[in-house]
Amino acid sequence: MSKLSSGEIAPEIKCKSRFLALRPAPTRERPAAPKRTLHWRALLGLFAALLSYTVFSGAQSGKAGVNTNGEEFFIISSVDITKKQLLVKQPTEITQLLQVNDKTRYTDKNGKAMQFADLRAGDTVYVRSAGRSAARVAVSIRKGPMTVEELHRRYLK
Repeated sequence: MSKLSSGEIAPEIKCKSRFLALRPAPTRERPAAPKRTLHWRALLGLFAALLSYTVFSGAQSGKAGVNTNGEEFFIISSVDITKKQLLVKQPTEITQLLQVNDKTRYTDKNGKAMQFADLRAGDTVYVRSAGRSAARVAVSIRKGPMTVEELHRRYLK
């Protein structure tokens, strides 16, 4: 027999050549209160929904990034001279395929005429186009940088 901390003697049980002392059953503690992460998750989800609504509503309205001339700002991803196509990317990482034709006008940042073959991947351009998104045809392409003033005028009204 073994002694418990209270001075009582606990009976021993022989089990597979081991002696186990019977001890009082452990007291059950009250389960911990659930953490308040549910409230934070709900708040975070609401914030994400509002943020995505403002981003997508601005992009869908067609007003974000378009100036009064109807020009949109793009970064050229690739130029296909044989197919007369430009793959362009908006600053929001949305890509579009633009078709060019013989009527498309090309100018550099100084307003001088240039050729389609002068455009390279990585160039920043302002494009005025016609047609639907699947078959957009560039009317004019103006090569030029995005200045701080232009950034404020287009995106930070």
